[in-house]
Amino acid sequence: MHRDKMGVAMTNLINELWLSLSKIITLSFQEAVLDPFSGYYKTKLDNAYWDSRNKKALWYRIIVLLATVVILSSFISISTKQSPWKLAAENYALARQGWPMMTKDFPMRLIAYPRMWWSVNFNRPKKDDIDEALNDSRTKTSIFGMLRTRLSFSEIGGAAFLKDGLLVFYPIDSPNRLIALEIKGALDDDVRLAEKYHKYKDVIQNKFGDDPAIRKMGVAIAKKPDDKATMKRILMHFAVLSNFDYEVNFDELLELFYYKDSKGQYAGQFHVHKMGEKPSSMDLKSSKIDNIFVLSEISDYKTTFYWLKGGKVFFAKDISKK
Repeated sequence: MHRDKMGVAMTNLINELWLSLSKIITLSFQEAVLDPFSGYYKTKLDNAYWDSRNKKALWYRIIVLLATVVILSSFISISTKQSPWKLAAENYALARQGWPMMTKDFPMRLIAYPRMWWSVNFNRPKKDDIDEALNDSRTKTSIFGMLRTRLSFSEIGGAAFLKDGLLVFYPIDSPNRLIALEIKGALDDDVRLAEKYHKYKDVIQNKFGDDPAIRKMGVAIAKKPDDKATMKRILMHFAVLSNFDYEVNFDELLELFYYKDSKGQYAGQFHVHKMGEKPSSMDLKSSKIDNIFVLSEISDYKTTFYWLKGGKVFFAKDISKK
């Protein structure tokens, strides 16, 4: 009985606190956003805007901003199961990369961002155009030639463009493949092996942390942090997983948009699955942002072309070499 009363009291207290916070936010939003700002422009020249009322409104705006940041940060932190501090550190590290990324190849790179955004969101190809391009013998020759020269350690992938009735593929190296090649060169040297492990352990955990083998070996190395044999097994397993996980290099993808219309109409990203493997759940998820083309290789003479769009298979077609 006593516990029930305590529970009710605690619930009422939480509700009261929430209502109070809601009132503060509502009042702050009203003072900060809904009240007109026209007086600022009329009185700016004679500095009459910053009277006591508008100074108070400024504090309300600050409260609205802080409350919004706290609420959004809490929601993201809970949904991603990460502490706010770790999340903030990751976002800060990402933000630090922003300026070098924007200034590289200036001004072409800066122009390419909106050009790519427009192509991805508004300049989408039509189903009939893709179907017609796949029927063209020159597109088929390009597809099977690309499959014949596929790269080791990673699925081959990149960007596809429609030009002159053809589907033209521009392969882009996967960061996973480059890391796997770097790891392969260090497997026989314990010093370099440890360096590569510590360099890429966070990358491996972020990309394949849910893999049962990676999780099991992660527990083992947590008990023995200097165990070179476990490090080697983790790195080798990462190289194997990378063979089935294509990740587009965004820098190289963006560079394809440096010169307008030189490559034709952007169609979407593509990558190859071996042994007739169908599109994965990750492929379907990625297609909510951009068109994803999956070439599922059945044999040297036959492949299935999947067009993923909006989280589902939008179009599928079997393609034969002859």
